[in-house]
This record gives sequence, C-alpha cells and structure tokens, in this order.
Amino acid sequence: MYTTKIKQYLPIFAAFLVQALLYSCASVGYPTGGEVDKIPPKPIAFEPKNESRDFVADKILIQFDEYIQLKDVDNQVIISPPFENKPEIVVKGKAVQISIKDTLKPNTTYLFQFKNAVVDNNEGNALSSLDYVFSTGKILDSLSLQGVVVDALTLKPEENINVLLYNAADFTDSTVAKYKPVYLTKTDKKGEFKFKYLTQGSYKIIALKDNDKSLTYNNPAEKIAFMADAVEPIYICDSAATVDTIELKAFEQNVLQQRITNSNLKKAGYAVITTSCPMQNPVVTSDGNDLIVYTNKTSDTLHVWAKKATDSLSLIVLDSSGISDTLKLRNFAKQKSRKEPFLKTNIKSTFPYYDTIRVSFTNPVDSVIDSEKMMYVKTATDSFYTHLVFDSLKLNAFVPLKLIPDSSYQFIIVGKNIVDIYGNTNDTVVQKTKLNSAKDYGTIKITVVATDKTLPYILQVLNEKGAVVSEKVVGNDVVEFTNLTAGKYTIRAIADDNANGKWDAGNYWKSIQSEKVYYMPKTLELRSNWDIEETFELAE
Repeated sequence: MYTTKIKQYLPIFAAFLVQALLYSCASVGYPTGGEVDKIPPKPIAFEPKNESRDFVADKILIQFDEYIQLKDVDNQVIISPPFENKPEIVVKGKAVQISIKDTLKPNTTYLFQFKNAVVDNNEGNALSSLDYVFSTGKILDSLSLQGVVVDALTLKPEENINVLLYNAADFTDSTVAKYKPVYLTKTDKKGEFKFKYLTQGSYKIIALKDNDKSLTYNNPAEKIAFMADAVEPIYICDSAATVDTIELKAFEQNVLQQRITNSNLKKAGYAVITTSCPMQNPVVTSDGNDLIVYTNKTSDTLHVWAKKATDSLSLIVLDSSGISDTLKLRNFAKQKSRKEPFLKTNIKSTFPYYDTIRVSFTNPVDSVIDSEKMMYVKTATDSFYTHLVFDSLKLNAFVPLKLIPDSSYQFIIVGKNIVDIYGNTNDTVVQKTKLNSAKDYGTIKITVVATDKTLPYILQVLNEKGAVVSEKVVGNDVVEFTNLTAGKYTIRAIADDNANGKWDAGNYWKSIQSEKVYYMPKTLELRSNWDIEETFELAE
C-alpha cells in the first residue's frame, strides 16, 4: 500500500527536484569581476637605485607592481638638466627602461620627473608623480626654487609651460635664443612649478611656451616671461615652512617689424590689405583708377575700393611705419549666384533705448536721389520722412532721431534711392523694433583709489566670458558704467604707462614688462534697474 503511494508521487518529487536544481544553478550566476581598479601603478625597484651617487650607468630600469603603459612622454617626462640627445624611454613588461645616449656631466645631479606618463595597462590609472634622481658625483644637490606662471593680461594660470634656469654669470639676452637651459621644469594645472635638486648658484629664470620643443626662444608667437633680477635657490628643511614664491607673467611679444601680411582682391574693385603693426598715415594709389581708402580702428587693415571695378588691380602702398610696396592683385573667385546685400542695419526686434539707428553699406555711396526721403518712420501716433547722416567715406550712416523709450517703431528705407560708386541701387528695407527703457539695465559705479596718482588707468567691465563690454580711461576718479544688462561682471584696471589707451604686452629684447593689470577680487552680480557702488584699490 505505502509502496504504491510512493510510486504514485515519484514523478511529482522528480519534477520538484529538477526545478530546485535549475533555480540553484541560476542563482549562482557569473562572477561580476569585483570593484573597478582605481589604484595607479607603484614603483617597487630601481636599478641603479634611486638617489644613487657616482652614477656611471647608461641604462635605468624602474620596476612596477603591474603591467604598464607610457603616455605622452614628450610632455609628461621632464629631464633636468636637459640632454642634447633625447634618451630612449620604453616599456619592458612591468618596467620602464631609460637608455641614456649622452655623456653625463661630472659632479651633476640629474632628475627624471614622470608627471602623468606612467599608467596601468588596463584601466589607465596614472601615477601622478615619480622622481628618479642620481648624481655623477659624491653629493646629491638638494636646493629648491618654486613659483607660479600666469598670463600677463588675464592673470590666469599658465599650464604646461616650460620654466628654464640659466647660470646668471654667463647669461645675456640672446642666451635664450641660442642655448638650452641648465635646469628645466614645467608648470601644473595651477601654473605652479618647483625646481628640485639644484646646485647652489645664481640663476636667470625664464618661462617659455615652447611650441617647437627646441628649448630656445626663436618665435615671437611663443609666450615668454622673465625677471630682471637673478634668483637663488634655497634649502627647505621643513615642508610646512612658508617659502617665497616667484611670480612670472607670460606674454606674447608684439611683432615689431612692419610689413604687409595679407592682400586680397575680395571682389571686382574691392581689396583688403592687412599689416603686422598699426599704420601711421597710409597712402594708397593706383594708375588710372581713383580709390576710396578706409583704415580700420586699429590702423592695421586697409579697405580699398577702386571706382573702376576690375578683376585685376595694381596698388602702391606707402606708410611712414615702414611700408613701401607695389601690389598686383587679381580676383579668381567665382561670382556668387545670390545677390550681395547693398546695405544692412543694426536694427533688431528689440532695440536699446540709448542706441542710434545705423546703416552700413557694402560699397561707398556715390549719391542719393532724394536726400530728404531716405527713410520713412512710423510710430503709434505719427509717421514722417527723415534723412541719413553719412560718415566721410559714405560707408556708414546714422538716423538723426531722438527715440522714445518703451515705444514701437517701423523703419522703411526707401528703395532705388541710394546709389553706390558702381551704379547699384538699394532695395526697399522694412524693419520693426520695440525700444526698451533704462529700467531694463543696471549701473556700476567704481571709485578708483590708485597708489600711483600720475598714471592714467583703463578701467574695464568684463562679462562672464571675459569680453570687455565697457571701458573708460580714469585716474583717481569715480566712474559710472551705465546701461549694463543683468549678469555677473569682473572689473579690471590696466596701468596705461604710455597713455595710448590700450594694454601693451612686454618686450623681452628691450627688457620691458607688460603693463600691470589689476582685478577687483570679487565678482559683481548686477540686476536690472539696480545700481552697484564699489571701491577699487589699485595697490601693489
């Protein structure tokens, strides 16, 4: 009887057992691999040992606790003093091998700095810093020198810029162009640098954005910073001690040689000429063709219109700044299928109440058929004709109207009324706009307190992108910046040493530093219909 019942339930037990086994297998699953490795490689052995004296080897082996890779060796491995011939640095399994190809100098301490060059083979975790140092003499030099490099205008840190030391006794201005330094390091993300293992002495210090990796200054486009005085390294026995920091301000030197840098015939009859330096009193002539010449605000670009529109133009350009050139220009560009705009305006759907309506023209204007009916103006209560007031070259004009804030306008430039120098006439242009009012803007009032009361200062308001939105030349004055839109602003002052109304970079070859720049330490947050008053102390 019991046997019969057991047999009866055996299929049920078997099915249950199979399901249990399947669930058990499914529950085990696959291994997840554990946590992601975030630990960088660790050096475990050096051959020859780190901080060796009487070093004579031509190969160095640094062993790590895991397989590694090397990244960006040219920028992330710094060797000081630099070699004439670059050593070969390669990976050998779990080791870095350095093959020295130069004859080592006697009684010299050498430093290999691996910044972020060594990473592990799988996750790419970087060893943030590793120093390998040795001396070819009995003593390991132990003096240090530290500082920071910033941009001379923005005062922002200069990352990955070379900092070079030269023996002061042998240094002349041309040394940086002819010879490599005796010591070398680079700045970090904060613009900070530190020389270690220096020998006692007096040094000239230079910072250089070495674009061509030559360790020499041979291009004015490379940023440079320098100090007039020599510096001396010190021994730091306490890592927590306060140490004086050198500040170097890097600038891109202005090109001093005047020349024409570019010249193009943009279209028939219209040429653009650019120069490396501002022009003083340019004269442009062309045989058999009358010209209209316009110089831009910075005096380094000429816009030239020939009254006879041709695809080839011969020009003679003279200027007392050092230009005497004959240019033969041709226009090889295919004509555009679409019609080129005759004029454009600064009118937008919303227009600043304090601004002036302006019109600019593609080519200089030759004549106006009806000067009293150039523009038709409509308001909510009135409509009338008005004229335009041209500049001397007839490339720009403004509308001589006093506009009413919080009002709507429609401006209609009458077509077929304005004629350019090539006989083209304008189309009718219709634009609507709504003027805002003073309550849509804020005002920043700055009281300037300067230590040097003899200098003029250029006071600038910068927006969040660092662009100058307003500026004024001041002394020890109270100055107001009005009609500023809501936003965050920084205030900058430039000590205008030569009173030319702009910031001037330095000149290494003349031992001239860049003009000093001051920043107000806090950001100003302005709202619409607000006034902010601040005092700005310009002190050393």
